[in-house]
Amino acid sequence: MTDPIAELPEIRRRTRWALIGSVLPAGMGTSASFAATSLVAEDITGSDTLATFAASMISIGGAITAVPLGRYMAEYGRRPGLLRAWIIGALGAFFAFLAVVTEVYPLLLIGVLGIGTGQAANLAARYAAADLAEETNRAREIGIVVWAGSIGSVLGPTVALGGTGWIAADLLGLDELAGPFMMAIIVFAIAVVVVDRQLRPDPLLLSQQLDGAGAEQRDKPSLAESFGKLVTHRLAAIAVFAMAVGQGVMVAVMTVTPLHMDEGAHETRVIGLVISLHIVGMYFFSPLVGWLVDRLPVVLMVGAAGLILFLGAEMASHTDP
Repeated sequence: MTDPIAELPEIRRRTRWALIGSVLPAGMGTSASFAATSLVAEDITGSDTLATFAASMISIGGAITAVPLGRYMAEYGRRPGLLRAWIIGALGAFFAFLAVVTEVYPLLLIGVLGIGTGQAANLAARYAAADLAEETNRAREIGIVVWAGSIGSVLGPTVALGGTGWIAADLLGLDELAGPFMMAIIVFAIAVVVVDRQLRPDPLLLSQQLDGAGAEQRDKPSLAESFGKLVTHRLAAIAVFAMAVGQGVMVAVMTVTPLHMDEGAHETRVIGLVISLHIVGMYFFSPLVGWLVDRLPVVLMVGAAGLILFLGAEMASHTDP
């Protein structure tokens, strides 16, 4: 019988590569879908309002899924949670693909909600990297997974709207905006296969085993108790508020930009490139930001982030199509 403690270095290495190999393609699927959704919705409905609403449904789907996905993982482990979430993401991409082919707007909404579940799995995967990490290397392990996901997120829009996704749709005689969702189906499926075969043993369940305490032995706070602690803890409340505002600004800008550029008759491949650059801005400076957060007051950093968001949105609002 093998000793899990003796094999822990090898298990950590295998876990890291399994997560990298899954979040990178899954990140491509999510960002490619985000870039295409508003354009598809505008083509179907002719309404900018309905187009931005459809694109925001990806973030809404991720938000709705986050808590139940986290609780499911706490009960059954990381692997089954990631598997189910990315399967739903692939199914969502399939429904979105059907929406492009049939020009049925409700199908698109259902599809992007499912893709949002895939996005929630992308975010949850970073915690799997921390389950077995040494205390001194935990942030580094999380950072590696975040960077892998960000590489996929940067590649997604460019590849889907200006590369293989567009070419595949053209060869099949389909609307070029079907390409991103075709690609999303494939890359979510790749993420499912990698996690199913490589994320063994389950990092969360193994960490609980090594701690000598299974999930059933732990006193878990209720959802109401958890939210209560967030509201009453000053820094936690500030953090949640800052994340909510930042996410709101990011989603608003990211959903409107493709429509704004499309109105200016920009090619879809150029739109994909701009969305990729937007995602570079989201993740490229994260190591620097983390370093600053460790050394400067948290409230000061939150205020600086708010100012940067304001300036960026103000500059973007004055650009011509």
